Amino acid sequence: MNIIQLFSLLDLKRDEILKFDSEDYIRIEKKINFEKKINPEIDSRTSENLILALKEYKEELLFVLLNRILFNFLNQSNFSKNNFSDYDLTVSDEKIKHFISLF
Repeated sequence: MNIIQLFSLLDLKRDEILKFDSEDYIRIEKKINFEKKINPEIDSRTSENLILALKEYKEELLFVLLNRILFNFLNQSNFSKNNFSDYDLTVSDEKIKHFISLF
């Protein structure tokens, strides 16, 4: 499992990522710990990486989550373009490459 799959599993709202604060991270960590108890596919590294991405790479994570092709590839899904909004977020190619290689 990767951080995109974990994000989807937790059913977090994409449009709120840029607004997350310390209380949200605590809530998300609790949600992850609960999910880890019932889903053995979630390992500690993936959960730590998701929290790191939410804290330090918000724009890059949001870009991947809003890009239908990247999201479907990393989430191993096939959602239609109707599930993705036209969000005007520009992130440099280098930052996206770094983000994907990191996570």
